[in-house]
Amino acid sequence: MRKISIARIRASSEKVIAQTLTLTAVLATSENQAQTWKSTIDTPPTDWFRVGFNDSAWKSGPGGFGGRTPWNTKDIWLRQEFNAGELTADDRNSLVFSCFHDEDCEIYINGVLAARAPTTTTTYVAISMGEQARRAIVPNGKNVMAVHCLQRDGGQFIDADIYKMKISGETQSARSMRRQ
Repeated sequence: MRKISIARIRASSEKVIAQTLTLTAVLATSENQAQTWKSTIDTPPTDWFRVGFNDSAWKSGPGGFGGRTPWNTKDIWLRQEFNAGELTADDRNSLVFSCFHDEDCEIYINGVLAARAPTTTTTYVAISMGEQARRAIVPNGKNVMAVHCLQRDGGQFIDADIYKMKISGETQSARSMRRQ
């Protein structure tokens, strides 16, 4: 059995504690301010998540669904257009979803499956965005985020967004060493 150095554990812990998480909304959730989505509870055509899909017959309503906007069926499909603004290569690599879902959900960006999130969350959680979906986002242009959520039993809720997530910081040891 290999022993782990207490100093290494401490250094690793300091690194995590000293880090700062910064989230910058690209597409905000409805947690603090209602965001308007297009929605349907009727099974849509198979291309419902594509950019050119005609969702004009879908209802418009504020997220989160199952909260501000009632939702009491097994499935719901959502769509929202957004402009991601300027995106550097680093910005694109830092994109994540924040999603509160009960239960299973799938998220698409511009027709590309970006994430699958099974089961249930009880709050907003970070979900990785697939590389292909990050590349599919058009900076300073029209984009579509599409979400499908499946409800089996219990509570019912869906809301999602996109953030640039940056983690920065350094250990106390690194700061001390730089001062020397």
